Amino acid sequence: MRSAKRLLTPLSYLRIERQDKWLDELILPLIFLLVTLFVFWLLDWKLVIFGSSGLLAGVGSYLQVVTGFYIASLAAVATFNQKNMDHRMEGESPSLTVEWKGGKREEKLTRRRFLCFLFGYLSFLSIFVYFGGVAANLLAQAILNALPIAAVFWVKWFFVSAYLFVVYNLICTTLLGLYYMTERIHRPKSEFVEVAGDNVPEQDDANSDQGVSTDAQAPKQSEEGW
Repeated sequence: MRSAKRLLTPLSYLRIERQDKWLDELILPLIFLLVTLFVFWLLDWKLVIFGSSGLLAGVGSYLQVVTGFYIASLAAVATFNQKNMDHRMEGESPSLTVEWKGGKREEKLTRRRFLCFLFGYLSFLSIFVYFGGVAANLLAQAILNALPIAAVFWVKWFFVSAYLFVVYNLICTTLLGLYYMTERIHRPKSEFVEVAGDNVPEQDDANSDQGVSTDAQAPKQSEEGW
């Protein structure tokens, strides 16, 4: 049991509470799935799913490329030598409930911890989806032949819907990781500068003469948590 828990640790990403969690992980993939199924319906469901030229093979080719990227990104984040990576995120930080001394407590995640969970989840999911697609390609014909003819359509497209939902979840989470790696972690941490009391009236007078509000000049701490 403990060994299985260790192997499934990357899935802890799904337990992280953060801003826009349901939008990124559920609503957007579901919207993309419904649009895709609508397109399939317009095509009268005439789409190759299995086989060397089918949908699963195409997704598998994509996963062969990105799985290495996910694992390399995980290694880079874990060893990235930047001081602010070990700071908690500003605003509403992502949090994870963890076991602690026989009980449970809520842990506010640092940038490094959050990104390690994110790319660990992507690595795990890409491997799972890739080998799941390979297994489906190998077993699909035998399974469909064993089913009643009336059930073949529904079973086939139920599997395709579940498979595509996971793929779209993978894509949305990848875009979140790219946003964070390209922009968010490089944002400088906001700092407040304390102004000496004797200088405050002069600054206020000077700003008043110029019609500028002192509040507009004061640095503000970012409210975006992640």
